Amino acid sequence: MDNLTIKISSADVSMLRRIAKSENRRFDDFLQLVFADGLNYMFCDEFVHVNKEPEEFTQEEQKQLELNNKLDQEGFDKFKDKEAAGYKFVGRCLSNNKYDSETNTTTDELIEPLVTRIRNIALS
Repeated sequence: MDNLTIKISSADVSMLRRIAKSENRRFDDFLQLVFADGLNYMFCDEFVHVNKEPEEFTQEEQKQLELNNKLDQEGFDKFKDKEAAGYKFVGRCLSNNKYDSETNTTTDELIEPLVTRIRNIALS
């Protein structure tokens, strides 16, 4: 685990300690929950995306990327022909607003999982 450090006044630290106590939370757990909820709040109406790191691609996505690269080398005249040969789009970003054209819905694969992991550490 890593630690984050922020600079705030002693008076504000004192106030946060008092709030944590009134909420029956350990101070560190309280700060972790505040941080997690702050991330959730900050990006509730704001779209954000980050490029995936190699280890963030699933095995299925990695196999599909390899097939796509192979098909890209074959020089299809029409995209439909390439799709018929097995080409499928693989997203290279994680986003809090990923659109699924099949279900006409959006999902958050970035902020919500991050918030859940941060909250779970404080709540465990």
